[in-house]
Amino acid sequence: MAVKSILHLDLKMILHIPQVQLISNGTVYNHEGLKSATLKHLSHTTFHKIAISSADEAASTTCFYHWHIDAILYELSPPRVIMLYTIHILQGLPQMCHYNDGIGNVLPILLSTTIVILGKMMFDILLCELQSVVVHARVQYTLHPYV
Repeated sequence: MAVKSILHLDLKMILHIPQVQLISNGTVYNHEGLKSATLKHLSHTTFHKIAISSADEAASTTCFYHWHIDAILYELSPPRVIMLYTIHILQGLPQMCHYNDGIGNVLPILLSTTIVILGKMMFDILLCELQSVVVHARVQYTLHPYV
């Protein structure tokens, strides 16, 4: 993972498997070659332009952390398979995740939820004309989106 990445502060890479990263809160000891790693709960306040107020956060309001790509592997090929492996799920009250889309959309979620979006399902619900636009579109991604 690029040291200049804004996500570098929040994730700990397993040294012998750089595609695997630890995400948690607290200190982990003797795990996959790491003698100790201090991890912190991910927060949108690290880099979002507009952060949720402390009062709203105390009232179980949250927002999406970031658009997820499988890993920041600038020098490695992208993975063919994605797997989330959870050792311990945090317990807490449900939260209301705000889309910050200007029209007030919210999604009730549990603490530490990973939202999965299925591209095929999104494509299938498009009108035929828009499916054609998608099929013929060309996208050029930035080389290092989190740097």
